[in-house]
Amino acid sequence: MNSLIRELTDVLCPGMSIPAEFQHLYDWITANGNTSLHNGRTSGWLAMPGEQAATTGIEFRADGTELLEHWLGTEDRAVIQRLCVFAITGAEGSMAAFWLDDDGGQRIVHMGSGSGSTTVCLLGREPLDFLRLLAIGYDELCWSEDWDEPPSDEDGHPVSADSSYRRWLVTEYGVTVPRTGLDIATPTEMDDEDPADPFARWLTTIEN
Repeated sequence: MNSLIRELTDVLCPGMSIPAEFQHLYDWITANGNTSLHNGRTSGWLAMPGEQAATTGIEFRADGTELLEHWLGTEDRAVIQRLCVFAITGAEGSMAAFWLDDDGGQRIVHMGSGSGSTTVCLLGREPLDFLRLLAIGYDELCWSEDWDEPPSDEDGHPVSADSSYRRWLVTEYGVTVPRTGLDIATPTEMDDEDPADPFARWLTTIEN
């Protein structure tokens, strides 16, 4: 068992498990040497050293429920333990997490930092959808306003998304990669008053 899987296993909340797709992804990241250790915690990335193709700059890191009482605005453990953070999606502190929905199903969600991104929503219907979303190649997944277009450089020019990760995903699972993030996820913002997204709707029920 590699350190990414082991550390995530250690912080999973009751009722959660690591999807097989994540285990395969973490094995691929580890086999390619795309990990580092900082303060006793392992981080993993998708981009290969020196790679020019657009690769989502997500940092896989098992933060679990650490500091979630501040993000959620509650110290209720029953609420906090419905989330387990497994990745950082933006430099401003946005996160991706496993979330247990009202039926006990495990979903993947985006948790905007609030100081930058305010996007809170499901990231696909199943784990493989999330992996396909990452293969599109957005520099930072947290900025959902970019999801309506394919990745581009700072001048607005399209960039190649033919990354090592994308090729691995397509070969491993025989899937296609969508053009845009909106083909996978529908953004909802923190200040939406009557959200249709189940995760965003659940957040409105939390008593602070």
